[in-house]
Amino acid sequence: MNQEEYNEMEFGGCDDRKDGCSTVNYQYANISVPIEVKPKTRAGEITIECCDEPCIECCAGECGNSLDIVITQKVCIKIPIKYQIETCVGEESISCE
Repeated sequence: MNQEEYNEMEFGGCDDRKDGCSTVNYQYANISVPIEVKPKTRAGEITIECCDEPCIECCAGECGNSLDIVITQKVCIKIPIKYQIETCVGEESISCE
C-alpha cells in the first residue's frame, strides 16, 4: 500500500469519523554482529644466494706477529611468506531502546 492509498482509507471508530484515527510509531534498535579476525601466516622454504664476489680485507694483528682477515659477502635471502586471515562471524544480537 502506498501513501496515497493509505490516506484514502476509511476507518471506523473514533466517534465514527470518516477520516479515522491513525498513528505512526517508531522503534529504534541496535543490531550487533561480532566478527573475529585471526591472522594466519606461513613461511615457505628459505633460500640463500651469494651475490657478487666476496671482499677480503687483511691487516696486521695487534701483536705484530699475526694477520687479521675479514671476508665480507653480500647474500640474498629469499623468505617467501603467505599471508591470510580467517574470520568467524558470531551470533547476531538486537537490543531495543
